[in-house]
Amino acid sequence: MGERKIWTVRDHPELERIMKQLKFESAGIPLLRTKNSMWKPTTTGLHLFGLHATRNVIDLEGEALQAFLKREVIDGSLPLEPGFVIVRCEGKVLGCGIYGKGGLRSQLPEKRGKPFRGKLYAENL
Repeated sequence: MGERKIWTVRDHPELERIMKQLKFESAGIPLLRTKNSMWKPTTTGLHLFGLHATRNVIDLEGEALQAFLKREVIDGSLPLEPGFVIVRCEGKVLGCGIYGKGGLRSQLPEKRGKPFRGKLYAENL
């Protein structure tokens, strides 16, 4: 079975006509995709809508933030429900994590974490 995605696109009166004329696979911004029969939020989707979330959100700082960006597991009991988590730093959405047995694991694409790792390194000199 192939990967399924849910996309969002702005409504436009000419959208259907435009889509029929052009040859492309999809249009819009991917919000969710299936992963192991669960819907996983995309990093882009979280950047757009994650500021409005009220559950399963955690703000990380210091060593925990560094560990998350290095894709290390953050051990311990956290005030989260098992499943996908919105991870923020100073109120800004970084991306997605998954919380369950064994702690919090980063789901942030490696390339997306690089700019933050460089900033953290400079701040800790």
